[in-house]
Amino acid sequence: MDLFINRELSLLGTMLRLAGRRRKVLHVPPLPLLKEAAPRAGFFEADQFAAVRRQLRPDRQLAVDLAYTYGWRVGDEVLTLERRHVDLDAGT
Repeated sequence: MDLFINRELSLLGTMLRLAGRRRKVLHVPPLPLLKEAAPRAGFFEADQFAAVRRQLRPDRQLAVDLAYTYGWRVGDEVLTLERRHVDLDAGT
């Protein structure tokens, strides 16, 4: 979430600086950004993923397949999916 807030603050800062240059505002206030988490690191190669996947129950295999294929987070994006989010006819 901090990432999105920082992007908005960055845009707001740009707008205020432009307005300051055009003398539309008297003072451009400082807009401190929030501390962001470090970028993700470390990726499974296909053979490493397959080795880990084989050790899981079938229901967990499906979850990690989705996460691996689409780059989703297991806890936040995959395990929160519900049947109503899936349309098998449309393939979505």
